Amino acid sequence: MVTLNVYEMRVYNKMVHDVIPGLAPGKYKVRDFLPGSVGVARIARRFYEEVTAGYISNVSLIGTKSSDGYLIR
Repeated sequence: MVTLNVYEMRVYNKMVHDVIPGLAPGKYKVRDFLPGSVGVARIARRFYEEVTAGYISNVSLIGTKSSDGYLIR
């Protein structure tokens, strides 16, 4: 799993704990989870790894790649 630095981990935690739970069910790209922030590829990779491992229960991958998007239930 990708190890994030302090800044990236802060952004990642905000995304997972604050932004995603407030979104309506539907299809999203990683950039939709980071409003107002510069997208960091390492954050997107960490998110992909955690979703595919099943650590984030209400989010699933639509295709086989992160760029295919995510489904929030």
